[in-house]
Amino acid sequence: MSFSYFFPNLLLGVHIGLTPFTTIILIITTIIWGASTLASINGIPKEKWKKYTVFMGLMYIGNTMTILSQDLVTLYSFFAVMSFSVLGLILLNQTAFNYRSAVVYLGYTVVGEMMLFSAFIWMFSESGTLLIAQNQAQLLQSPNALWIILLLLIGFGIKLGMIPLHSWLPFVHPATPAPASAVLSGVVLKTGVLGWVRLIPIGQIQLESIGILLCYFGLLSIFIGAGLGLIQQKSKVILAYSSISQMGFIGIMVGVGLISPKTWPIISLMLLFFIAHHAICKSTLFLACGLNQRKVFHKRWVFNSIILIAGLSLAGLSFTSGFFAKTFIKKVAVFPAGIIELILVNLLPLSAVSTGLLVFHFWKQLSMSLESNQQNGRILECVLVLLVGSGFCIIMAVPNQLAFIDSWSVKALISPLVYISISGLIYYAIQKSLNEITVDITKVDNQKIRNYFADL
Repeated sequence: MSFSYFFPNLLLGVHIGLTPFTTIILIITTIIWGASTLASINGIPKEKWKKYTVFMGLMYIGNTMTILSQDLVTLYSFFAVMSFSVLGLILLNQTAFNYRSAVVYLGYTVVGEMMLFSAFIWMFSESGTLLIAQNQAQLLQSPNALWIILLLLIGFGIKLGMIPLHSWLPFVHPATPAPASAVLSGVVLKTGVLGWVRLIPIGQIQLESIGILLCYFGLLSIFIGAGLGLIQQKSKVILAYSSISQMGFIGIMVGVGLISPKTWPIISLMLLFFIAHHAICKSTLFLACGLNQRKVFHKRWVFNSIILIAGLSLAGLSFTSGFFAKTFIKKVAVFPAGIIELILVNLLPLSAVSTGLLVFHFWKQLSMSLESNQQNGRILECVLVLLVGSGFCIIMAVPNQLAFIDSWSVKALISPLVYISISGLIYYAIQKSLNEITVDITKVDNQKIRNYFADL
């Protein structure tokens, strides 16, 4: 599905439209936003409902228009609306931690917007047009392409949340309501990679050094994100680090596309699949954080099954969307010979262990949570089941182009089960030790900081 419209009287002339890539992103966005809206019913205190709906509405408009925009001004304007509206959701609760989270998020957001503004101005000065497609093509001839691409990688990379641009995520997620976190992790983070794909001519330009750097950062995100998540107590903080870990796979895919442009057509297809897989699974887990299963779910096994299916899909459990996504990365990725090939080929399979550990840790912490909530259990049950069901439907929509993946071999099917079983045994063996060294970043002990924000 493709279309394009031009509104000459808005801003500097607003171009909106859809391509096959952005159409899939928009469908995913609609599913996640619909589920989060349903989950918001009776889940937000009445005195905060008006403020919540205003900022969620602004974020939805910004998110949707970021996907639809086809010119630099529209993209920049609505990307900023989406980004800054998150501040209102962070400050729904007036606590010292929320203020601190807002400051951290604002700092990252301003830096990202400055990077993007500089890149867009630079691109326009060389191309003389605001259209995204023409600016992307112009980068192929630009003498400053490397610097512009670096600005774009950093500006959009902050939104993606991959190491080393990740520190805002563990602050923002525990400070926002669960439905907002579901949207933030499910679709807002993905606008970062959407910006990369739409503005950087991946598949047409070879930047091996930048591609290798992205692969290294992706690998660091996968394992460091999981490791840091294991020493957290709050379920939403654990999921924040899980998002950092999973964004590492996106970094690796984009990095491979820059290293080997000829592989980009098939990698871009899998990138879409991975985005859909992560959006559905992670949104399900964040929505689960908004309820207390002991009071809301009428059957405990239903809750546990949903959490484990969605969580272990992230780890690549056989027959789930995560299994297909990660099998594809290992099969198709073409790395340059040398140390990076040795590292990635041997360490990527172990990501199932690190993710599995994080999922079991999240499950345990969420099960131990006794926080009260006012959400409607029946509605949330339906939402969670719908999201997990949608995730399985994605599997049935895998294009025939992916048929060459030997996903159904005995070895391919058993390997994830072995890795996840190992992670379960490791977690069981070390959970007592982890309890002794657990760090809770949500504690703000500095009384001066509390007093400072209280006076604002």
